[in-house]
Amino acid sequence: MAVRRELTNFESGMVVGSIRMGHSISDIVREFNIARSLVSRVCREYLISGITSHHGQRSGRPPALNDRDQRRL
Repeated sequence: MAVRRELTNFESGMVVGSIRMGHSISDIVREFNIARSLVSRVCREYLISGITSHHGQRSGRPPALNDRDQRRL
């Protein structure tokens, strides 16, 4: 199974810029070597809601120790 990666804000901006310049999704996939599904998702988000990038980061794995446990150490 292939590893799915997320686009950086810069890469998302490049995709949106290319769409605004009139390039097709196929052209963008070839130029930036990005999966077609990612390019389609970024284009759809931009056309529907105007979002060009995601500002927040994922939370990641929660800490193993909570505040109370940290104080006990």
